[in-house]
Amino acid sequence: MSDDAEESRDVDQEASDGRTPSTCSFPASYSTPVLDSIRRLTPANAVRILDPFAGPNGIARLADTLGTFSRSTGRRYLGVEIEPEWAQQGLDTIVGDATKLRDIPGVVAFAPDCVITSPPYGNRMADQYMGDPRGSRRHTYAIALGRTLDDYSAARYQWGPKYQTILSESVREIYNILPEGGHFILNIANHYRKHTLQLVVPWAVELILKRPFELRSWDVVKARKLRDGQNHEARDDHEQIFLFEKVS
Repeated sequence: MSDDAEESRDVDQEASDGRTPSTCSFPASYSTPVLDSIRRLTPANAVRILDPFAGPNGIARLADTLGTFSRSTGRRYLGVEIEPEWAQQGLDTIVGDATKLRDIPGVVAFAPDCVITSPPYGNRMADQYMGDPRGSRRHTYAIALGRTLDDYSAARYQWGPKYQTILSESVREIYNILPEGGHFILNIANHYRKHTLQLVVPWAVELILKRPFELRSWDVVKARKLRDGQNHEARDDHEQIFLFEKVS
């Protein structure tokens, strides 16, 4: 990776529910500090939790953190992942497009009251570089998947117009699928490109607040990032987690 930061999420190549890992690995997962923050921010009345950028392990990590099908919480989980290979590895994860949530029968039937997600950050993990047969330390979604990503996958694009369009359309769907009083927890981070900080976080917050969402809480956690790539000395070692509530 040459000019912006890799994901700060833990490199995690195990299948999400403890099964034997597939040869189709995944280069990113929620870090422990982020999960601790999500635990603190998740409202007690959140019982049907949707992750529209689930990857193969997002739902399992959330369930482990918030209570796996706990009788005391009554919580249920559903993940949506656009890449079939990753969705097939995931716990309670279906194939689908985050920009078209209302067109997915399983999502409509699930009727989520809370969305918790960490979309790709638009950094160099979105490179379409497929790796060097002699070996490479670079971590990209394309290397992990073994092919070019779907045209509508946010993980395919670096920070720019196409990435922003996918995130914008996803926020629209999240707003429309949630009931009034529903909650939206977003984990996102800035990154560097050519030693210039890319302000993904304020853009995302402004995007969400253009709709009838109110910001209820906000957390910043330290999470060390990978140190490969041309910007290995330029890293914003922070993750930000926001809790929004849909209002009338």
